Amino acid sequence: MPAQPTLIPVDTVVALTMAALPKTNTPIATNTSAPIDAQSSVETTPFPDVDFSAPGAYCVPTNTERTRALVTRVLSGDTIEVAIGNDALKVRYIGLDAPGIAPQMEWQGPQAVAANGDLVSGKYVILVKDLSDTDLEGALLRYVFVDNQFVNYELLRSGFAQSKILQPD
Repeated sequence: MPAQPTLIPVDTVVALTMAALPKTNTPIATNTSAPIDAQSSVETTPFPDVDFSAPGAYCVPTNTERTRALVTRVLSGDTIEVAIGNDALKVRYIGLDAPGIAPQMEWQGPQAVAANGDLVSGKYVILVKDLSDTDLEGALLRYVFVDNQFVNYELLRSGFAQSKILQPD
């Protein structure tokens, strides 16, 4: 006779799930190394500094468009929302696929979202373009760097995402 499954109360599952979700009512940490003004989320130089020697960054093109942006929300394990100037834009990481929590909760979604948030939430990032500008949903397709880390690679390396190659990027 098979063993009876252990039932977990719904309230416990909901509480555990909510605890794993990123908090939206917490203040976003700001970069205190420079004064913040209305245009601080936009880098004025055409090529903001990127550490292309970071682990996994050998695949990132070095002579293409780079933009500095502030991460305002983490939407999934492979998607963020950033502020560039006065625009809020959705950015999807190139080369990976990670679970999310919307429109429905995916397996390991809260953990992937939390890992992504730990890397980039409330921080300034450098977005590096490859060949494609946007995906079919209109999200920017970019390689993402923060604090001399290659975020796309870090999520893959830590097991919160899987490699997903879509041509031409």
